[in-house]
Amino acid sequence: MRETNFIAQNKEKWDEFEKILASDKKDPDKLSNLFIQVTDDLSYSRTYYRNRSVRIYLNNLAQQVFSSLYKNKRTRMHRFREFWKEELPQLVWTSRRAFLISAIVFTLSVLIGIFSCRQDPEFPRIILGDAYVNMTIENIKKHDPMAVYKQMHEINMFLGIAINNLGVSVMIFLLGLLFSIGSVGYIAYNGIMVGTFQYFFYQQGLFAESALTIWMHGTLEMSAMIIAGAGGITMGNGLVFPKSYSRAQSFLLSARRGLKILLGIAPIVVFAAIIESFVTRYTELPTVFRIGVISLSLFLILGYFVWLPWKKARTGFKSPIREAQLRPNGEVKIDISEIHSNGEIFKDVFSVYRKKFKALFYSSLVITAAYLIALFISYPEIRDSNFQSSNYFFIAELFNYTKHPFLIGLNILLLASYFFSIHFFLGREIKPARTERSALKYLLRQSFGCLLLSVIVNAILLFQNGWSVFFLLTGLPFVFLYGAVLHEKPASESSGSLRRMFTLCSTHFWKFIGLFYLLGLLSVLFFLVVDSPLLTNYFEIMSWNFNFNASTHQAVFIAFMTFCSTLTLGLVLPLLTGGMMLLYYSLNEIRFATSLRSRIAAMGEKTILKK
Repeated sequence: MRETNFIAQNKEKWDEFEKILASDKKDPDKLSNLFIQVTDDLSYSRTYYRNRSVRIYLNNLAQQVFSSLYKNKRTRMHRFREFWKEELPQLVWTSRRAFLISAIVFTLSVLIGIFSCRQDPEFPRIILGDAYVNMTIENIKKHDPMAVYKQMHEINMFLGIAINNLGVSVMIFLLGLLFSIGSVGYIAYNGIMVGTFQYFFYQQGLFAESALTIWMHGTLEMSAMIIAGAGGITMGNGLVFPKSYSRAQSFLLSARRGLKILLGIAPIVVFAAIIESFVTRYTELPTVFRIGVISLSLFLILGYFVWLPWKKARTGFKSPIREAQLRPNGEVKIDISEIHSNGEIFKDVFSVYRKKFKALFYSSLVITAAYLIALFISYPEIRDSNFQSSNYFFIAELFNYTKHPFLIGLNILLLASYFFSIHFFLGREIKPARTERSALKYLLRQSFGCLLLSVIVNAILLFQNGWSVFFLLTGLPFVFLYGAVLHEKPASESSGSLRRMFTLCSTHFWKFIGLFYLLGLLSVLFFLVVDSPLLTNYFEIMSWNFNFNASTHQAVFIAFMTFCSTLTLGLVLPLLTGGMMLLYYSLNEIRFATSLRSRIAAMGEKTILKK
């Protein structure tokens, strides 16, 4: 058929298709029928009019439909708004008993702290520590009892407080794994501290001054703890009360709900840290202003987490909570040629991780053992270093290049080895096909790419100051997505790989950032377990069976914590790396429609054969 006849025969159909696309109200059945016809025409034109403008025109039409379909999916900003406007209030309402338990336990614990201080004047020293009590008494003598809030620079104080409060809230949530009892116990401990803290200032005749100062930020801080406790109790209840589900299925559903509740504390923690860092330090502020900040904070918390869920429950929620779909037993095949939501990618990465866990665990075990041996042989002075397990991750000590600059070479090899192991086991499971003709060429390409990734990550970690956290939070998502690009593309094409990465980022930026930070939050949970007092207490108990001197005890402690922390790193990196790999293929399909084009081409070939 001549091109002019082909255009004349189908022009009216294409015009109608364009009008439907331009319309605000689209008939889905008609659109679907016309789309099939247009893709058939596109396949025909790709065969007979490959270099003609009609093929370009039809290709653009098909691409518009494709983009329209995926642009209108309930993701991106709409899903973000729906979460805060509808889903979280509904979760709060369905978990209202957990919220009530958390609030009651915290309140009773505050009263216990007050009562204990009344019975024993030395109780504050037991709970708060001699150092803090003595420092505060000295500040009172200097007529500046709240001087503790003025000691640090605002930016450093904000970052430190935000990370610390987030860590406390996450730990409260995570302890819900202990059948909810852990969350309840940690809430009680923090409540006793608050009651003791407040009564201590009452004993010093500074109740009003301390309350007006502390509760400006404390209203939000304590609310975050109560909300985190409710999330932990919600998660733990799935283990205690599985109902008609298996215990594993019940835990999956309750953990998902609890984690979503935990996400609700993010803005609260940030605003509390801002107030404490930038406002609380000005203790000379008018009383009216401080009362206003406290009242506004309380109004916002009660309005969003109490009144709004109650009101929506009375009028009816727009839609039921989107529960996690429980997969049937058996192996699930992941199709990287399809576009997946973040929820689907989240489940898929755990599916692949579970399948390859044994290989990843043993490879991480070997890498960790080799790293530990190399560390103690190459740098024996590490045995005498003053490593301390604190509220921050022990792994941060190993990557603190201000204190230990000699570790950068070993750490580059450590991360490169972990990345190679992940790409070899997890990456090949996600995409088994290999473009290289020889296995040696494939291994060399992957080795170079993993080494490049490790160098980039360690370069970011060289910033050991108040901005280091900022660079990590903003830089690491792009690094891991770049790693997914390098898994498929050679590192020698670095400029093209970088351009491709930024192109994909711009396609669905919030989808990309949201998935990384969700997986990052889970990684933080793993490290909080390793860095918790439970592990160090276990080490101390085990060390009672050995007659170590102080020097040997410190060396063994460093070896023990280094082994646990680096092994944990090797087990959490696959979550981030695998998640970014799956996201890469999904974003690649959204942006370039490679699989769609190949299917259209296949349809065209079938059409030609039929004709």
